[in-house]
Amino acid sequence: MPYSDKSDEKLLELYRDTRDKGIVFALFERYRDVFIALVLKMTRSQADTEDVLSGVVIDLFDDLLKFKVRNFFAFTYTKTRRKTLTFLQKRGRTEVVDMFDEKFPEHPVEKPDLSRLDNEQKEKAQKILADCFESLNEIQKKTLHLFYYYRDEKGKYGMRYKKIEKRANLTERQVKTGIETGRRKLKKCLEKNGIRGLDDYYNPD
Repeated sequence: MPYSDKSDEKLLELYRDTRDKGIVFALFERYRDVFIALVLKMTRSQADTEDVLSGVVIDLFDDLLKFKVRNFFAFTYTKTRRKTLTFLQKRGRTEVVDMFDEKFPEHPVEKPDLSRLDNEQKEKAQKILADCFESLNEIQKKTLHLFYYYRDEKGKYGMRYKKIEKRANLTERQVKTGIETGRRKLKKCLEKNGIRGLDDYYNPD
C-alpha cells in the first residue's frame, strides 16, 4: 500500500510539498472506520454519513495546506464532528452522539437503558457522554473507538489490540494504556456529571 511505511507527520509534510491529493486519501483511510463510526452514530444514516465524510475530505485538501496541522487524527476528528453537527443543524436536527446505542453489546462504561428516560433526559445523558468523550486525549479516543465501535465486513463490532496497533500506528503499550485510561477517565467524568450507575441515575437524590 502506498505511503504505508510513512508516519502521519511525514505524510503531512509530503502533502504540503507536493499537493498530491492521494496523500490526503491515504491519511484519511488510516482512520476511516473511526470517522465513519462517529458520523454514523450522529446521523443514523449511511447516506448522510457518506455526504458528510465526502465534504470533510474535500475540505482537507485546502485545510492541510492552509493550517500547520501536526496531528492529522485530532484535526480531522474535530473537524468531522463539527461538520456533522452543522449538517444536522441545517436539517433541523439536534441529535448528539448516542454512544449508549443498544446495538453495541460492549461499552467502556455501564450502559443504561435510555428507553426508560423521557426525551429531555435522554438528550441530556447523550450530551454528557459526548462531552465526556471529547475530554479524552487523542490516543484514548482513537483506541476506544476502534476497540468498541469498529465494524468489520461481517458486521461484527470491535477490533483486537494487534489490529488497533497496526491501524492506528501505535505500540502495544499505547493501545492498552489508551483503552484502560480512557475507560477510567470516561467513567469518572460521567460520575462527576451525575451518572453513577443505573439506580443512582434513574433515582437521583
